[in-house]
Amino acid sequence: MADSNVSRAQEYLNAMFGGHPKWVHLDTDGYTGSQVMQGIIRAFQIQNHVSSVTGSVGPLTLSKMKSLPIISKMDPDDESSVNVCLIQCALFCKGYNAGGITGIYYNAGEAAVKEMQKEVSDIPVPDSVNELADDILCELRKNGVPVSDRKYLNYYPIAQAKAWLSGHTSVESVDLLSLKNYLWQKPGDRPTVEATLNRMCVNPMQDKVNGIRAMALEAQGEFDAARQNASKPSIGTRALQKLRGELVRLYGMQQDLANTAQSDSEGALTDGLLADLEQINRQAHEAINFTCMPLNELAAMQ
Repeated sequence: MADSNVSRAQEYLNAMFGGHPKWVHLDTDGYTGSQVMQGIIRAFQIQNHVSSVTGSVGPLTLSKMKSLPIISKMDPDDESSVNVCLIQCALFCKGYNAGGITGIYYNAGEAAVKEMQKEVSDIPVPDSVNELADDILCELRKNGVPVSDRKYLNYYPIAQAKAWLSGHTSVESVDLLSLKNYLWQKPGDRPTVEATLNRMCVNPMQDKVNGIRAMALEAQGEFDAARQNASKPSIGTRALQKLRGELVRLYGMQQDLANTAQSDSEGALTDGLLADLEQINRQAHEAINFTCMPLNELAAMQ
């Protein structure tokens, strides 16, 4: 349903910034969507002379936001602020009562911001996302990107805000992509941070499945090497016992992933991984003429 307050925001933005060459005209349809939210960001960039007017928040826009004075409650007779108008437009577009597009941050606006902040802070961060964030931290440090514990532990509000903006009821893996402008310190580290987040957050289940599969193939390679170089049958038997132990461990990891699968596609990924583990298990037993037992039975014997 169209919202008259959203229409007011769209009309204000077009009237205020329509003469700028980088402005993209907004439909005054009263519906909140990516167009109007990008328009508010674009308006902020124009108003505050950000060199790159894109309608998306990047390092230049974040730096400009941090450099501006903190906006506190104003008096009704204070001079109107365009930045406050943009805040009021944003509040209207997210369903809050900003009181009007007046440029005066007063009672209604202050109450709306507090309501919004509470809603954002109440968005839960699932254990699976925390585990993914831990994995991202380890991967970045392994690749030489210095991320302090203090900086890492403060990622919650950013991820929660992104989830709120995206309409998610809890933080999802893709919401961690918003950390691409937070986790780097040196400009040269930014491509590594962004590539790591894209790889691990867009399809984290695939990344975890690939990791387990790689460990299984490495264990299979060690088994094959030991068996081929064995001078006694007992060496092959011991190599199989070692491989069994590793496959059972990886099977446990696969089961944990299967239990956390949140879609049919993620379930298919874990099912495919199990099939690969069973194939490695079967081939190893056949190689030394042993009867093969499924991994679930081997795990039950541990």
